[in-house]
Amino acid sequence: MMGDIIRQPELQTESACMDVKEAVQVAKDHVVDIFGDEEIENVGLEEIERAGSPGGPPAWKITIGFSRPWERTGTAGIVLGQTHLRRSYKVLIVNDESREVESVRDRILVEAT
Repeated sequence: MMGDIIRQPELQTESACMDVKEAVQVAKDHVVDIFGDEEIENVGLEEIERAGSPGGPPAWKITIGFSRPWERTGTAGIVLGQTHLRRSYKVLIVNDESREVESVRDRILVEAT
């Protein structure tokens, strides 16, 4: 069997890191799941950035916005049939390695004066 080439099986390596679309989908799915009984609507991506502390696992910091039915503004608009839903914003930290949401917190907007 001299001259035969012995091939090593190729290792299937999967990147431990998520791409941006995957991270956003994890965040959106989580928001819809935990706030689903509140009948949220208009769920959408607002902001995204890479996060993580030095020496810690890499993560994504993702802001998801949505509207709640009871957060309608403007009583005059309601009378005229024109309603505007206020948006709520949640900042989620998604662990890049485990693909788990580590935290959810409010994103408070500061109004310009």
